[in-house]
Amino acid sequence: MSQSVAKQKKTSFLDRVEKLGNRMPHPFMLFIWLLAIVVVLSAICSFFQISAVHPGTGDTLTVKNFLSFYGLRYLVLNFVGNYQGLPILGSVLMLSIASGICQETGFFSAAIRSGLKNAKGFGIVAVVSFIGVLANAAGDAAWILVPPIAGMIFYGAGRNPLAGMFCGYAAVGGGFSTEFIPGYDMLIVPVTNQAAQMVSPGFKLPYLTAYYALFVSGILITILNTIVTVKIIEPRLGKYTKTPDSSIGEYNMTLSDTEKKALKKSVAALVIFLAALVVACIPQNSFLRSDTGSLIFDAPLMDGLLTLLLAFFAIPGIVYGVGVGRIKSPNDVIDVMIKATMEIAPFLVMLIAIAQFINVFTASNLGAILAINGAAFLKSLSIPGQVLIVLFILLVAFINLFIGSGSTKWMLLGPIFVPMLMQLGFHPAFIQFAYRLGDCSTNHLTPLMAYMIILLTNCKKYDPEVGMGTIISNMVAYSAVFLVAQCIFAVVWMSLGIPVGINGPIYLN
Repeated sequence: MSQSVAKQKKTSFLDRVEKLGNRMPHPFMLFIWLLAIVVVLSAICSFFQISAVHPGTGDTLTVKNFLSFYGLRYLVLNFVGNYQGLPILGSVLMLSIASGICQETGFFSAAIRSGLKNAKGFGIVAVVSFIGVLANAAGDAAWILVPPIAGMIFYGAGRNPLAGMFCGYAAVGGGFSTEFIPGYDMLIVPVTNQAAQMVSPGFKLPYLTAYYALFVSGILITILNTIVTVKIIEPRLGKYTKTPDSSIGEYNMTLSDTEKKALKKSVAALVIFLAALVVACIPQNSFLRSDTGSLIFDAPLMDGLLTLLLAFFAIPGIVYGVGVGRIKSPNDVIDVMIKATMEIAPFLVMLIAIAQFINVFTASNLGAILAINGAAFLKSLSIPGQVLIVLFILLVAFINLFIGSGSTKWMLLGPIFVPMLMQLGFHPAFIQFAYRLGDCSTNHLTPLMAYMIILLTNCKKYDPEVGMGTIISNMVAYSAVFLVAQCIFAVVWMSLGIPVGINGPIYLN
């Protein structure tokens, strides 16, 4: 069998995954189709008088027919309100502006280059893995910045630069199951709360509800990413013997004196901010404490975490921008914020369709009835809780191959699985945590991730023969290890019975 035929067979399954994903409609249209399906199902279920007894109130829930004048009237009256009331809307805007300031001023790039430039020997792989995991707090910028810098670091150290880029790319993808720096939970906690309120009205989950377990997951992914790179990827790729494209030199790893000074000032400003925050928390009558003196439960510190995170990113970003001359007046800050908002314009448009799907799914009572009856069915099967969670993680990892956006995917899955698993006794904090474990495992594997095209472009600078099959076949190793390890991690954490975070128990009772 020729090498080309063997390679074709080896990648044929992944090629089919890519083709299938490419045939899927745009996410906006996907949610329009889902909305149409919900409307039709509401009519069918209403006709057959499908119902369920609410476990919290004891009320009998029936399906409301949205394929009717009632449904049309609901959409006419609530179409705009559904969008404006979407819990995720404010979080997306604020975090995008905050991280956008750091990205546009060059702070993220300088910080990553500074963190990687002194790495040597085996430590190079570990540092690249850690920086990639940590950089997930930077959002989309991490996908773009980390891989090419990692490739240059590996090349300069005499290692295969492709292995460096694969290492960085996989670390960023796996990093979405981690929480060294709070960030991603700010986007999905509002969705979780809204879904949980279908079962428990008034339910509220704090932002750091899974911080403990996600912090440990960060250490786990860093170690696994390092091991896979050294033991599997580098031996598989072999020694790099080609001559890279001349354009490689255009990405300067060395910080200029101006950049170094600006970076020091921005870090100092960040330290001052954090120190001031700590000092402000000390007094027992601090404005950041609750009426009972707590810094955690019902405390402004926790409720205002999104605002504090905005400052956490904006302060060093602005100070760095001033230091390098990118920001010369307040107008420049505004321009940077506007540009950051423009980057998420497609997502804001997509939320129009998502908002209608979520609200009709909830208002029709289909979500609650599906959760109640689905939970009753699962209970009748007597499946152990550990097995259910593993199956949930595997399902999320599979769906992630076709829907890359984590927040979009959770807005689809959250209203179904949060109330359903709550009926089985799981706390929403642990359900959300399990979702993140599955979400991270195939982020870097899916060919539908737009950043994979950017990675391919950068890889071709070192080897023109690299194709999508090359990238995907190497990403399979990272995904397989991550997925197995995260399933084991979830089961072990459940067995230990340790809360996953602040006010984040595993079970409701």
